[in-house]
Amino acid sequence: MFTVRHYSWERKSLKIIVIAVILSSSWLVRETQGAAILEFYLGLSNQLQTLHSQPYTKNTLKNSKVLELETRILDLENQNQNLKNYYLIQKTILLNQNQFSLG
Repeated sequence: MFTVRHYSWERKSLKIIVIAVILSSSWLVRETQGAAILEFYLGLSNQLQTLHSQPYTKNTLKNSKVLELETRILDLENQNQNLKNYYLIQKTILLNQNQFSLG
């Protein structure tokens, strides 16, 4: 009879230990708001980011500089065209005024 009780207790004790570990770990996660899991995830993700971020950052900086310079060139070309148009308008106005004053 002792062997039956002892065997039953060992089977149940493993289940009780597993349930106790699950409940205590879930309580710990709830109390710390998942800080341990978050720190573990951030540690993994930071290692992966540092592997790929350096060349990506250099390429991104080069591309952004090129894009910025291209937009600046377009703006300057537009301003130049506007100034040329303004100059032509002023020139025609002056020519018209000179013709009316002479004629």
